[in-house]
Amino acid sequence: MSRADEERKGYIAIGEAVISHIVKKQEISKQSLLKELGKMAVSETCDERASRLRIGRELLNTMPDEPEADASGRYPGGALPADGNE
Repeated sequence: MSRADEERKGYIAIGEAVISHIVKKQEISKQSLLKELGKMAVSETCDERASRLRIGRELLNTMPDEPEADASGRYPGGALPADGNE
């Protein structure tokens, strides 16, 4: 299996964790996704799915942490918070 195929599987697992957060109306962050993937892995009995969850966690761990907003609520590069409010 190619590295790209493995990454694709990891991104599928991350997407599942994101959808779970959206359904539960939870805030999405790198740490919350890592926690969700961990919880999903604990109860997983399918080896293929457990592998996807592990790869998803590995991918998230290679990504930088979220930047902190400054006092005005702006993020580095001038981006606004996700809700778009200033």
